[in-house]
Amino acid sequence: MEKGDKGEITETMVVSVPSATIKGDGSCSLDMRRYLETEKPVTNPAGWPMVKLGAIATCKNGKNIPQRNRAESGTYPYYASNGVCGYVEQHNFQGAATLLGDQGSCWAKSSQFVESGVKFFAGNHTLVMTSTSDNLNIKYLHYFLKLSDLTIYNRCSALIPELDKERFLKMDVPLPPRAIQDELVAKLDQKYREKEEALKVV
Repeated sequence: MEKGDKGEITETMVVSVPSATIKGDGSCSLDMRRYLETEKPVTNPAGWPMVKLGAIATCKNGKNIPQRNRAESGTYPYYASNGVCGYVEQHNFQGAATLLGDQGSCWAKSSQFVESGVKFFAGNHTLVMTSTSDNLNIKYLHYFLKLSDLTIYNRCSALIPELDKERFLKMDVPLPPRAIQDELVAKLDQKYREKEEALKVV
């Protein structure tokens, strides 16, 4: 809607959404981008099997340790919703694990990876995902989430951006053979190392 110089109101239709599309289960959104009919990139051109996230990984939240009880340095990193936020002297998880914040301004871009054997403490707004099958390289899941648009899993009723965990666990994930996952992870590791080195030079 736009208001003209003389006070007249002009309405322009941006997108029309059929009522059947708007569900009453809490998954609706006022973000019109979700309903726009646009060309979407092909995410699975090889036709790999699509599996539900909850079927290939355990997904558990941690527990809160108040910020006043965390230190600037210590034995175990404390992962809050958007990454490491202090250190503590206890742990509640051990890698290999993919982490994702479930609340906060950057939750959809907060995918972190903890290497195998590394102990850490996850906060109550940190979702810790570990593989339930040898068919999944959990770091492949990390990169898949990191490179995906996760904003469609926002809980629409939340004032602060928040993950709708129920819908998130039903996310379809393309699952190539383990050897291909390992190869993709190795290549992406190299690319991100090169990026970090380039940033140091700058």
